[in-house]
Amino acid sequence: MIRPSIPENEAARLEDLQKLRILNTPPEERFDRITRLAQRLFNVPIAVVSLVDKDRKWFESILGKDTFVIEDAQKDPRFINNPLVVNTPKIRFYAGQSLMGLDGHKIGMLYIIDFRPHVFSSEEAQVLKDLAALVEKELLSVTLAQAQNLLIAELETAKHQALLDHLTGCWNRKGIEEILRREIVRAKRMGASLGIALVDIDRFKSINDTYGHPVGDEVIKEFAQRLRFCVREYDAVGRYGGEEFLVVMPDCGINAIDTIGNRILERMRDDQAISQGKKVLATASIGAASFRLRENMGIESLIVKVDQYLYQAKNNGRNQMVC
Repeated sequence: MIRPSIPENEAARLEDLQKLRILNTPPEERFDRITRLAQRLFNVPIAVVSLVDKDRKWFESILGKDTFVIEDAQKDPRFINNPLVVNTPKIRFYAGQSLMGLDGHKIGMLYIIDFRPHVFSSEEAQVLKDLAALVEKELLSVTLAQAQNLLIAELETAKHQALLDHLTGCWNRKGIEEILRREIVRAKRMGASLGIALVDIDRFKSINDTYGHPVGDEVIKEFAQRLRFCVREYDAVGRYGGEEFLVVMPDCGINAIDTIGNRILERMRDDQAISQGKKVLATASIGAASFRLRENMGIESLIVKVDQYLYQAKNNGRNQMVC
């Protein structure tokens, strides 16, 4: 049996795993649902979500870049003498897909097992990748939504309402600043990236002057709804000013910000149907950045930076993003 090697970045990988705060927790239905689906789709008796701590069994499977497949372990020189193959449970088939953590390290596997050999097609490999992506989303969403959930849990109903913008249902300026403050602390503690964006409705004064303030309010409400649709489920959206919104995106690198920002721009370019029968075109300008936070960085310095980028976007002609 070939002994699997230990990755060069093992310390960083284990740290990434610990950030999820899910080791040694009870089984959860959200993961059981995915493994049951995998069992049915691949017609196998065993499907497992496994977070690899210091256990080296089948460790080669998280070292590779692609789906790791053993169609017949009794014919594979790497595993023909493996105790799990020779002795009970006598595994013959294994297919696993790596799970990525907050910082992009491989922290575990979604894998399926059978006691008879299988031929595993490229289409089946893609299905396994898709299921692994669902697991990753569940793993990350709990951690990344922590700041918002903690804030809501800590507040009485009246205080919670005081942090909401009553027109849009988003956080108001005070609420989104509290979310940002907590995410800054978390990002510094974990060494994680933090994405921030200021999104502004272009030429909003002209909309108010042309159609009146009631229509302007409808534009803001529709804008906020579309903005929430475009960001990830664990991102926080707050109305930062009259027609300006602040988006806080935990663990978000520049590539992800670029994807989210372009999604927002495309969504906002559509005609907005207003309840009073008017249609108003309201595009957006965005200033955004991904930060690796130093100790002396606080809310003010981060907002100043993205506000500079927003100014550039508007100065360059609007309806665009600078990040």
